[in-house]
Amino acid sequence: MKSLFRASILGLGHSEVVMIRQHVAEILAGVSVDWVSANHESLDFLIVNSSFINASSVQNLLRNNNMPVLLANHSSSQIIADKHTITLPLLENTQLKNWIHEIVLNEQVVPFKPVKLQDSVITQVLLDNAKVFEYFSTTSEGLLYLSDQCGAVGIIDTSNQLMYLFPERKVPVDMQGLLTYERVQNLPKTYKSIDLLQWLWDVAWFEPSCSVLVSPDQFIKLKVWPQPSRETDRKDVLQMSARLAQGVTCAQDMAEELKIPMLRVQHFMSALVMVGFGERQTQILQKSAVLPDKAVNDEEATGLRRLLLGVRRRLGL
Repeated sequence: MKSLFRASILGLGHSEVVMIRQHVAEILAGVSVDWVSANHESLDFLIVNSSFINASSVQNLLRNNNMPVLLANHSSSQIIADKHTITLPLLENTQLKNWIHEIVLNEQVVPFKPVKLQDSVITQVLLDNAKVFEYFSTTSEGLLYLSDQCGAVGIIDTSNQLMYLFPERKVPVDMQGLLTYERVQNLPKTYKSIDLLQWLWDVAWFEPSCSVLVSPDQFIKLKVWPQPSRETDRKDVLQMSARLAQGVTCAQDMAEELKIPMLRVQHFMSALVMVGFGERQTQILQKSAVLPDKAVNDEEATGLRRLLLGVRRRLGL
């Protein structure tokens, strides 16, 4: 195997580039990867946004360079069978790993067997960071200075549930390392604030390492509807939220019911729990929560009809 690979990523957002680079580093562990511009004279492989593949500049680049090209597609609600395409957001690296081994390294690919959470080990870092997120979303003890392995992130105003990101911070939060925080007295007035809970949700939802906090067979109850920041997430997030609003369920059942990849559903439920938008439930509670009325099927009932049924039950009618 070569000791150095030169690669480039074209047409993707910063958080997506960081995510892909992290996965490539894991796949090519022990090998140096030099991330260069797309017009470098000796690229070993190129990853490009599938929406840009027909652009004249990209076509000229491909004509002038004979290199493996991997397309990155944002149609994450469907499974793409093409081995030269990966689906974003990259919740796990199976597609990317197979492509690198087969196309870039010319190695035989071993068939992938999905591993359930109960067969693996949740890292202690993920558990500790989940506790940190829970503290941020529930405490009201003033200002907290947040840092990760890459340095300072920002200041959290827990009393008003606001997040002040440091403008010089250019990379996403490193959730694979332990988050640390300390109390501070002052808040720079020049910093702009964003909603704390929305920021926590985005961090947990955009970061692949947060996807396995909840096991596939763990039942989850929805407490707060998350608001998707990316247009590509809107359909899936709203669809999964609406399903949970009808009654608690687990990732395995929801994936089968909604025809959404199970890893994406598991990530959704893990992010809910991590931010406090959802909570774990027992199977007994789930069964009692979704029992339909004898006279009216819950799936057929309108919102008004369900409200009337609830009033009848409380009055004992």
